[in-house]
Amino acid sequence: METVSISYAYKLFIAILVFIDLSFTHEPIIDKPVRDRDIMSARVESCGGCKVNRLKHVKRFIENDVALFHNVKLNRIHGANPDLVFLNRHGEVVERVDLTPYNQKELNLILVRKGFYKRTYLDEEVPERFQTGPYGVRRKPKFQIDIDDGQDLYVGQAKDVKPRRDEL
Repeated sequence: METVSISYAYKLFIAILVFIDLSFTHEPIIDKPVRDRDIMSARVESCGGCKVNRLKHVKRFIENDVALFHNVKLNRIHGANPDLVFLNRHGEVVERVDLTPYNQKELNLILVRKGFYKRTYLDEEVPERFQTGPYGVRRKPKFQIDIDDGQDLYVGQAKDVKPRRDEL
């Protein structure tokens, strides 16, 4: 009977570990570079319970606000960290944002500043310029959004700065 060398057993052990690691990850270890950087849609990836229940601000954003944004979907993934994923026209990931350090107002602003339209109610008509992408960062404030705390916040400006009349 032939003895198995230590290096062969070590290589087999490493191969098994890599196979197990690959079977539990949702995305490939090596990301291919994305050529098309135009943001066409977004999705919120989150678990349905335990992690989100500890993050009340993220839970309120997911339950109350995600459905109001045009071209933003919610994808429940068991055990996933809450992330906001921006996609190009081919469904490839352009950018990924971890939602845990942000409050509800900041999460709304991330999407608004990226160019996504937030409706005030679900059946509201989406303006033509927001129907399709590509979406991008808004440089000049064009409109205001109201985020459930009674304060109006103007896109692209600090909270304590009032916009000039010509910027509205």
